[in-house]
Amino acid sequence: MKLKRLCRSVVMLFTLMTSKSTLAQSNKVGIGTNAPHPNAILHLESPNSNQGLMLTRLTPGQMNAGAMVNNLGMTEKGLVVYDSVRNGMYMWDGNRWKPSWAIRFPYADSLENGPGGTNMIGLKYKSNTGVSVGIMYLENQDQQNAFAPLFALTNSANGAAANFISSNATNNANTISATNSGLGRAGRFQVNNVNHNGPAVIVTSNGGTNSVGLFAENTGSGASLVGISNGNGPASSAVYGEHKGTGSAAGVFIISNATSGSPAIFAQTNGTGNAMWATASGSSNGLYATTSGSGNTVFAVQTGTGRALQVQINNTSNAESAIRGFTDGLGRAGFFTVNNPANTAAALFATHNGNGSSIQAENTGNSNAFYLSSGGMRLAVTGLNSGTNVSTRSPVYDITGGGPYTTSFPLTNGELFLFYNRTAGTVSVNGISIPAGTGITTIVLGGQLRAL
Repeated sequence: MKLKRLCRSVVMLFTLMTSKSTLAQSNKVGIGTNAPHPNAILHLESPNSNQGLMLTRLTPGQMNAGAMVNNLGMTEKGLVVYDSVRNGMYMWDGNRWKPSWAIRFPYADSLENGPGGTNMIGLKYKSNTGVSVGIMYLENQDQQNAFAPLFALTNSANGAAANFISSNATNNANTISATNSGLGRAGRFQVNNVNHNGPAVIVTSNGGTNSVGLFAENTGSGASLVGISNGNGPASSAVYGEHKGTGSAAGVFIISNATSGSPAIFAQTNGTGNAMWATASGSSNGLYATTSGSGNTVFAVQTGTGRALQVQINNTSNAESAIRGFTDGLGRAGFFTVNNPANTAAALFATHNGNGSSIQAENTGNSNAFYLSSGGMRLAVTGLNSGTNVSTRSPVYDITGGGPYTTSFPLTNGELFLFYNRTAGTVSVNGISIPAGTGITTIVLGGQLRAL
């Protein structure tokens, strides 16, 4: 064939052009050397160390032209040319041209030694032409293949399995972008070491005022972020947010859709703990809620047997109110309603285990501190039927026996008491006579009980 004859002519030409070429009886050819290597048919040396081998230079069109490939077959395997367009050597494998840098798959290698401080494989693109060029592209098109296109594993005690860095300060693209068009997750991070005490994922942002460590968005109907924890420790939160700066909050939850009727935060527990727990160690509020609409700032509903809302101060030296209501508008600072007609409990019940008042009403204006708009008023009644000592403070006393009586509890100016005598004779309380079948109203003035 023409190509075979061409190759033979090239070899003969090399032999004739150098005076240092030798042809041994073993059919070895040396160019630039009188002692060709015994295992080489053709041995090339540059006497002045400034020469090389120049192969036939062809374009891809010339390499694949019929005049070329029609004369090539399995017997021409190993034929080498230089591609002048793609700038690389190509070899004929018996069916087609293959670049010399092609990797045969499956490819597997294992090295025990490597250059210190460098990577086994390094690919760098240094052009600055503005042409978009990818460094590596991996794609798995086999739908039955369960392997990932990229798998990274490290046995290092300190090094990461993968490290992705975007070093251009003007780059506004994602350093890592994961997209799933199927039914699985776009990303999953898992820690399998039971002795591991840190988070599975750490997201850090050193950006400016409006930067966030983590931004989750779902344009469909699912949740933007789901946190699940199977841990049993006090720090094994499903979602944990910490803010070390002076920004607005450790977590911000906003519903931007004006037609949405869902809460910005929904907390639920099926255990014995609190659905939500808020604490502040400084001088700020443990929980601060505000609304600019017509809805409730705080709305608590209990569908079980517990309380809808409980507020408690555990510090025995704290002199503040457990609940305090303010309003700058025209409505009430507090409103309590019982909607169940079968309910016989009080809409508001206040108890005091100390020496202060259970309820204190104060009006610094010129109106009533206490106003009963409808219904009656009921006072507790304590019976006195024996003895002489009145040890229990009560608004009404029903005297059915005994006497004379003397109060043993401390009297406070302004206190009102009603005494009614149901005995057949006159009785006295603190020296005040009460005829049979009558009652008197008393008030404490000057530390003494006085009749009105």
